[in-house]
Amino acid sequence: MRVAIIAFRGDSYYLSSLCQGLSELSTVFVICPKNLIDSHICTNARLIELPTTNSVGLKSASINIDPSLVRTVQALVKKTKADVVHVAFETAFLALWGWVLHKFRPLISTIHEPEPFLLFFSPSMIRPMNTAVASNNNKLLVQWSDRVIVHGTHHKSVLINRGVNGKKIKVIPHGDQSFLDWWKTPNSPQSIRPNILFLGRIWPYKGVEYFLQAASIAERVNPNVTFTIAGEGDFGPYEIFARKVKNLNLINKFLNEREIADLLQNTSVVVFPNVSGSQTGWITSAYAFKKPVIVTDTGNFSEMVIDGETGLIVPPCNVNALCRAILKLLSSPLVCQEMGCHGYEFMRKETSWKVVAQKTISVYEDAINERYKR
Repeated sequence: MRVAIIAFRGDSYYLSSLCQGLSELSTVFVICPKNLIDSHICTNARLIELPTTNSVGLKSASINIDPSLVRTVQALVKKTKADVVHVAFETAFLALWGWVLHKFRPLISTIHEPEPFLLFFSPSMIRPMNTAVASNNNKLLVQWSDRVIVHGTHHKSVLINRGVNGKKIKVIPHGDQSFLDWWKTPNSPQSIRPNILFLGRIWPYKGVEYFLQAASIAERVNPNVTFTIAGEGDFGPYEIFARKVKNLNLINKFLNEREIADLLQNTSVVVFPNVSGSQTGWITSAYAFKKPVIVTDTGNFSEMVIDGETGLIVPPCNVNALCRAILKLLSSPLVCQEMGCHGYEFMRKETSWKVVAQKTISVYEDAINERYKR
């Protein structure tokens, strides 16, 4: 099978890992800007480089259409003689022109965020516009796709509720982020004090204030614990909550892979107190370091965590429940260790890129068979 994967933007690690996994089973051509492919991860796929230009929103989701690039992409896909075309990330440009690709090849799209969450961090004046753009782009891309890949049953239900035929929606988990294990330092000295980690961008929908409120209560019960918030973003709105946490370590910046690996290696529990949002690859990053997680029951999070086995699931926006979960894991280091090991096993069995690639190939075959039976 010959596969053409198209990406104008998105997660470099996700794209590189997906292409590498698929290339073990098929011939893969990846049409994208050069900076989206990590050559250390993706060694077998054939890169067809697109020019990096802001005119088509390569660095944003804005709707800017360059008709010449539409023709270029179409010509490149035809040149690959691909059996199937896969749009790896939602993109305004390809959403509007998906019908061009759909005309001559089965079209697969991966919808990472069927529920737009831009309204949580956009200026109030453009919230309605951003939300509408995100929703309409998904709708158009889904409309022209023979099959749609989502990362959880919650995503599938969202699309079904919007009128999408459930038969064309296929659930494939987000691949693991075990690449961070490459930066693990053998025999690294571990912190004597237990540490609870919040990892990720500091955006309102991430629930930073609930993490801080739970931390201020938990450290009264266990004064030996420390809390770390690591990620870039505007921390200003949360300073009032941070003042109440004595043992707080704030790393308010973009972190490279080695810095993230060091944090995960020297933490006890990783917490994802999201108010909303549908998924995060950081859960499998925690699993890669055999760390238990605490997540809120929102989006696909509960599908990535086996409650009581790989971590704990609590209601969103519930400070007391979050605090109880933190204290429960702090009270038993042995339980933390066992959960971390179970999480690692879950990651390897359910979310490895080999598993993701095999399931994705099945989706391609399904779409091809249906297209040519018509």
